[in-house]
Amino acid sequence: MSDQLRLKDWIHSRHLQPDTIEACRQAFISHPARVLVLRNFLLDSVAEKLSRFLSHEARFELAYGLYSKNVKDGNISGVSLTAWLEAEEEERFYRFSDYAGVLDEFQLSSNQTVFQRFFPTLRNNKFKLFFEEISGLELGSTPLINSYSYKSGDFLSHHTDDVKSKRLSFVFYFSPHWERRFGGLLHLIDHNGDVTEVDPDYNSLVIFDVAAKTKHFINPVEQCAGERARLTISGWFLAP
Repeated sequence: MSDQLRLKDWIHSRHLQPDTIEACRQAFISHPARVLVLRNFLLDSVAEKLSRFLSHEARFELAYGLYSKNVKDGNISGVSLTAWLEAEEEERFYRFSDYAGVLDEFQLSSNQTVFQRFFPTLRNNKFKLFFEEISGLELGSTPLINSYSYKSGDFLSHHTDDVKSKRLSFVFYFSPHWERRFGGLLHLIDHNGDVTEVDPDYNSLVIFDVAAKTKHFINPVEQCAGERARLTISGWFLAP
């Protein structure tokens, strides 16, 4: 999108009020895990279209990862299912699905159009400035962004994102009527060992400071979720 991006075209205006932004920044800075959750963040129409796209029109592919002490980031991504199953359970780092494109019959849908516009919107300088204001952090100009689907049995084990100049992590949630019993909660462990749990509530945004010496994990999605998927658009702003 151009520099004429209007955040009010995407975000509920109450999140853009100076007093609200200041309160968010103070809450973020004072939290031991440096985490902030914003409920009902995107405009209802935007969240609904993104949710419909991810639920019915997007194509996802399963991905598997293993812990490894022999690589810089501590994990090996993109391993085969065979290698993942042959590994010891404690060596399995994650299982979830990556966004892999649009189903052919939805190439021209209005939901897909909003999804395609959302990524460059997040890369727009006005959005970066908003994230800087609510976090108090100086951020680089181009975030890394992807979309993920977690279904029954999918998980992400303990790790830190403090690699590759990552500075601020963000996650948008798009699964309506998600219940805590379905699992898929984000757990952040601060430097004192205390745990903050974040439910993947529909149309909420969570940000957390990668450099706050925290670890985090996503507990497995339970069988009781059925065919429901924990759907997200997430990424990182890098250090300047």
